[in-house]
Amino acid sequence: MTAPDPGLLKLILTARRWWSILAQGELRVSELAAREGVSASRVTRAVRLAFLSPQVLDAILAGRLRVDIGAHALTRGDVVSARWEARRAKFAAGV
Repeated sequence: MTAPDPGLLKLILTARRWWSILAQGELRVSELAAREGVSASRVTRAVRLAFLSPQVLDAILAGRLRVDIGAHALTRGDVVSARWEARRAKFAAGV
């Protein structure tokens, strides 16, 4: 078991904060991106992390995420399944 990736943890927290703002209708993606100084694409990709399954989040926190998986892999739309079961099987070792 390894220590959790602090950069990934920070990105997950950011994703949850951004999703909260978007879900409340405070800002559109483009407005949020401008406010945060990032591209709209970055916001869209990052927000996917707000929907990781509890099992994958547990694996991240426990340092059990597969070593070849990082923030880049978790935010790619063509890689991340919308189904929690598929995500758990793909990303979390021993979960």
